[in-house]
Amino acid sequence: MKVSIITFSRAINYGAVLQSLALKETIQSLGNECDILNYKCKEVEKGASPFYIKSFSVKDILIFLMQIKMRINKNKKFDKFARKYLDKDKELLTPENICIVKDNYDVFVTGSDQVWNYEITGFDKNYFLDFVNGEKQCISYAASFGVDKIPDMYKDKYCKFLKNMDCISVREEKGKQIIEDLSNKTKDSIVCIDPVFLFDKSKWEQYLTNPLFDEEYILVYSINKSECYEVAKKLSQEKRIKIVGLQVPMSMRGDFKKIQTESPEEFLTWIHNAKYVITDSFHGTAFSIIFNKQFVVCTGGKTMSRASRQMNLLNLVNLGSQICSVNDYSMINNNIDYYRVNNQIDKKRQEALTYLRNSIKRKEK
Repeated sequence: MKVSIITFSRAINYGAVLQSLALKETIQSLGNECDILNYKCKEVEKGASPFYIKSFSVKDILIFLMQIKMRINKNKKFDKFARKYLDKDKELLTPENICIVKDNYDVFVTGSDQVWNYEITGFDKNYFLDFVNGEKQCISYAASFGVDKIPDMYKDKYCKFLKNMDCISVREEKGKQIIEDLSNKTKDSIVCIDPVFLFDKSKWEQYLTNPLFDEEYILVYSINKSECYEVAKKLSQEKRIKIVGLQVPMSMRGDFKKIQTESPEEFLTWIHNAKYVITDSFHGTAFSIIFNKQFVVCTGGKTMSRASRQMNLLNLVNLGSQICSVNDYSMINNNIDYYRVNNQIDKKRQEALTYLRNSIKRKEK
């Protein structure tokens, strides 16, 4: 079968590009040809350009000037990764011309990531495979709405677009409930693990770079300015090892190694080689589990309202005890039973592979 994927593969985001890679290579491993569509959604890529500026206020102009060199370097690394693994060298597709590829493939896949989040995509109907016009097999893999409930004003649109889907896989239980509510239970859906879990530890280790630091370290990967760095400082004093901060905000002060422009491969390497990981990120959590690390997840501060994905993941593998706070991070010393955790993930991986095998088929006319 010739399969294509539409997702956020052009994003300057570690989780987005790594899940794209894993889904593509997994579909290929099942005996199919597979391409990722080089699709540009203006709303999704709005802030991806290194020359994007939030506003022309004095504050935002100063931030832009301080960050421009760093952003250009980071974009170059992501562009290199996307051209090597994610088909970014193929023809650029936009909402105006995407229909030209509908005859090139037998099966179209949307997902993973928040491809059905109207706020992120601007309700781009192409992430519902509307451009295929129902002529080919249309499936989703671990697609996310990014919300717990669809506003009434958008329900009719969602109902219309979801009719295009022949097989539906979502990423969260909330997404499954949304599908049932919108379709009056006329459409079935299955919850599948994030694509990064379709690769096991040994597979991800093939993408590592050489060691980036010659000492033991605590890695902090925080995207929502939670209490991660406060926890790290206390742990550093207790363990007497250094802190490495990945994707550190320019305003962050502290006596630790600050990393700003790492490639996706270097991102994986920093997590893989860390002694401890402290994160508030879903994919920071995911790769800590994949690499069997000693880790904790912060869900306080600005992270609290966005922690449902991490909680779902931790509950899936019975690691809810790894949630920490500034006053209690002792669980980072927990003796995690990774034999059990890995077996649980493998079970979910096999369920996902079964879904993909059964869903990727030529549509009966």
